[in-house]
Amino acid sequence: MKELQTILSALEKDPKTGLPLPDAQLVRLFQDACPLDQAGLSTLIGCIEECSEAIYEHYRVLIDLFRQEIRHIQPDEETILKGIALGILDDEEWEG
Repeated sequence: MKELQTILSALEKDPKTGLPLPDAQLVRLFQDACPLDQAGLSTLIGCIEECSEAIYEHYRVLIDLFRQEIRHIQPDEETILKGIALGILDDEEWEG
């Protein structure tokens, strides 16, 4: 997996141009980083939280990736709560 710092810096700007990273590149960045660890999953849910639903196709891919990856690791409580708050995770399945 890519270093978390690389993912975080890429969320802010394109390393080649210094310009904001287009949404499709952001999706590929997370897909290429799979499988995610706990920190990567936390970064992904934070990104989804900030993401506009106006870019629906990219937004859906990030959500699907989150749901896929969360099954493979033990996420921290903050990640679970954000997932529930955003309607990505079922609270009955994940709370407790």
